[in-house]
Amino acid sequence: MIGRTEQLENLLAPTVEAMGFEIWGVEQASNGRTVKLRVYIDSDHGVTVDDCQSVSDQIEGFLDAEEALTDITALEVSSPGLDRILFKQEQLQASVGETLDLRLQWPLEGSSHIRGELRRVADTGIWIVHDGVEKQIELTQVHRARIVPQFS
Repeated sequence: MIGRTEQLENLLAPTVEAMGFEIWGVEQASNGRTVKLRVYIDSDHGVTVDDCQSVSDQIEGFLDAEEALTDITALEVSSPGLDRILFKQEQLQASVGETLDLRLQWPLEGSSHIRGELRRVADTGIWIVHDGVEKQIELTQVHRARIVPQFS
């Protein structure tokens, strides 16, 4: 079964792609009264603040026309940034060798927060080197994976 954020991404992708961008990821957050939709966009030439505003304007027009999406009360469009969240398995695969900051659904060996080098990605799991030890983590256990930028 496809989740709501994936449905939203599929609905918004043609509009965003027609503007020369790709959807890096979509998040939805709610605090009870407000439902915020976050759309991360990317392109080979980068993303500017003006790009985010243009895409936001187009998405707002689309959301206004979609009666089924009236619960969305706030929209945020941004670049994924250097510390980008990894939403998809392809993004994880492209990040092998990077240092990741992982938030887990439930603790692994007493910790629900792991930082380490991504070594390998498979259909159901990833392998991270944490504190010098390679650990396998099931994809279903990963709540959020984010790249840790390395500055030299």
